[in-house]
Amino acid sequence: MFFKGYSRDKLIVLYILDALREDIALDTLCHFIADNGWTEYLVSKAAVGELEKLGMIAAVPKPFGQSYRITDYGSEMVASFENELRLSEREDIAAKIKANRQEFAALTRYFGDWTLRHDGLYDVSLNVAEGSKVLLAISVILPDVQSAAQAVKNWRTTATSIYAFMLDTLFAQAESTGVGKDSDGCR
Repeated sequence: MFFKGYSRDKLIVLYILDALREDIALDTLCHFIADNGWTEYLVSKAAVGELEKLGMIAAVPKPFGQSYRITDYGSEMVASFENELRLSEREDIAAKIKANRQEFAALTRYFGDWTLRHDGLYDVSLNVAEGSKVLLAISVILPDVQSAAQAVKNWRTTATSIYAFMLDTLFAQAESTGVGKDSDGCR
């Protein structure tokens, strides 16, 4: 228990969303928290769900999935209890948000998530979006949570090159076979 019955993990999620002041995808938020060692990915994912139920954060529907933002109630909680986080933690979070703000925008463009299926396998969704449109959606079924989490993590850093390779390959194939050309060889 940390503040009014809420864990430190929830306070970290709230503090980050309050400092960020922008919508952020669940996967991006949870990886940011886990990658910086503040708490584990699944713990922060559970905290987000609980904070949403409590009305401290809100899901923002996007054509390519949900993002989250802090509510006024959540901001009030941060203002009341931010000192429960050490100053060094607050400064670390603020510095890392500042350093990663551009990456957050890119990660909103290249995003992925995984869910457990009823048969024990994992559905992994990897996407590329531009504005409000999904340009590419890849679905893969993987055997375990480690593979699913690794695929999503790798997507965050390799999506740009994979997407470019796919487009290059698709268009190169179309050009070499003459697909999409009329009888004069023109498109």
